[in-house]
Order: sequence, then structure tokens, then C-alpha cells
Amino acid sequence: AALKEALGEEVIAAADASMVTRFIRGYSREKEPIKETIERFKACVAWRTEFGADTMADPAAEDDAEFLAELDVFRQKWPTGVFGRGKQGRPIYIEQVGLIERSEVFEKYPMEKIEKFHVYQLEKLNQFKARLSEQYGQRFYKNIVVVDLTGFGTKHMGSKLRTPMKAMLHIDQHFYP
Repeated sequence: AALKEALGEEVIAAADASMVTRFIRGYSREKEPIKETIERFKACVAWRTEFGADTMADPAAEDDAEFLAELDVFRQKWPTGVFGRGKQGRPIYIEQVGLIERSEVFEKYPMEKIEKFHVYQLEKLNQFKARLSEQYGQRFYKNIVVVDLTGFGTKHMGSKLRTPMKAMLHIDQHFYP
């Protein structure tokens, strides 16, 4: 109710119900949960519009064969994705940090493209959770994240990897709680 009052019925109605749930529950333990939720949700709506996240994984947007081909190559160099479901049916999203081919990724892709690939995968994950919700008649708004450190070593500690990982963690924490 406070979110609707602060941002307007239209903004909340336009948002995915799972997104609203994630924000309400995600910030429920803050010192001022209502204030924090409203501020974070408002920032997320602005970011989604600016970044184009709302339409990024739409079937019509997927006509961009060049982007999808690039995404396939990127996933080979930066292995990540949904690899099954947990005991409660939640998708398991695995980030295989130690297997990232750092030199190839950072020579070929600018940071903006890496972020776009990451957000695309998060949007597809949300679509998958929506299909699960519809299929099983219960809301799936959570997922399990596994950071697989197989192959991780000191070579991964440099700023070439740390910078994009920080950027993606920022996106995850602030816009996909």
C-alpha cells in the first residue's frame, strides 16, 4: 500500500508482481523498511527504463540475431546460466567465475556489453520463474545463486575481473533483490 501511494497505482500495476514481492521482502529487515523499499523500487524503475531492461528479453527483441549470436559466444567464454532446480523448485543460477576466459572476454567486449549480457540472462531467469509460477500455480520469485570457484586463482584477482564482477553485483543487489 505504501509503495502504491508513493509511486502511484500505474507504476506498481505495470511492474511484475514478483518484482514487487522481491523488493518488499528484500528490504523488510532494513532499519526503515518502507522508506528503503520505496527508494530502491523507485531507483529500479528508473534504471530499468534507462537500461531498457523491460524489453530486453521480449520475444520481439530477440529478433536481434547478432546479439544472440554474440551472447552464445560470450557464454562460452564466461560460463553462467540456469542449471537445474533446487528442492523447493527454485532455479539454480550458476556463475563459473574460475572458468572465465578473462583475456578474450575483456579484449572483445566492452563493459556495457558485459552488463547487457548479464541483464539479459537475469531477465530470462525472471521469465523462467514466471513460467514456473504459471505451471505450478504458486509464485516462484526466488532463485539460488551458486558462485563456482573451480579454477579460481590469483590470476582472477586483478581489476580486469573485479571491476565487471562489482558492476554485476551492484545490478543484482540493487535491481534484482
